[in-house]
Amino acid sequence: MQLINKAAVGAVALIALGLGAVQQTMADSPAQIFTKNSLTEFRKDSNPASLGYTFTPTSDITVTALGYVNDGYGYTHTVQIWQVTKDPTNYGGNGAGFAVPGATAAVTTTATAGNAPQTTFNYVSITPIPLQAGVHYAVMEPAAAASVPSGTVNGIGYWVNADNTFDSRITYGEPAYTYGFGNLFGTSTVSANFVGDIGPNFLIAPEPSTLAAFAFTGLGALGLMLRARKRR
Repeated sequence: MQLINKAAVGAVALIALGLGAVQQTMADSPAQIFTKNSLTEFRKDSNPASLGYTFTPTSDITVTALGYVNDGYGYTHTVQIWQVTKDPTNYGGNGAGFAVPGATAAVTTTATAGNAPQTTFNYVSITPIPLQAGVHYAVMEPAAAASVPSGTVNGIGYWVNADNTFDSRITYGEPAYTYGFGNLFGTSTVSANFVGDIGPNFLIAPEPSTLAAFAFTGLGALGLMLRARKRR
């Protein structure tokens, strides 16, 4: 009996360690990842502008943080997720929508020497927000929410013409960019002329099924071990 108990305690400890390791390695995933190519450049728009992109989850997801690419200026960007009524693959149309409650964060980028832009993102954690599969959304920064240091132009910085990949749990719709103050959607035009723009971003929590599968496998192994002990 002591051997069985020791085996059980050892197996449970191993499962706990394994779950801890899985939780550490299963970090939240960025919705968008980009790499520069020979055409990639950083632009600083001198006019107020809203920037973002539309997307549709292919499965239910949970957003845990909102972010903005490090533009080198130390600006504060108010990043939001909107639910939109517009088909996100219909380039050039007008779209109405509303901000998802709680899906707003003020993200301050990292100021660098000479305002050199970086390819990394700064993120701010939010209370986890569930987004539904098949519903159209947009991640964006409204121009009216931008906060820039005194003495600088009230514009927006972003990378263009980069190679983008997106988390497999979302389908990319279109880039969305408009000049002028105000929110991106409503009466503003959603433009397809800025393919590959990078500014706002967000983090997606890992799928809970992965952790559950590991725990189920571990418990199954424990059961087999105990059965083998009893037969001896």
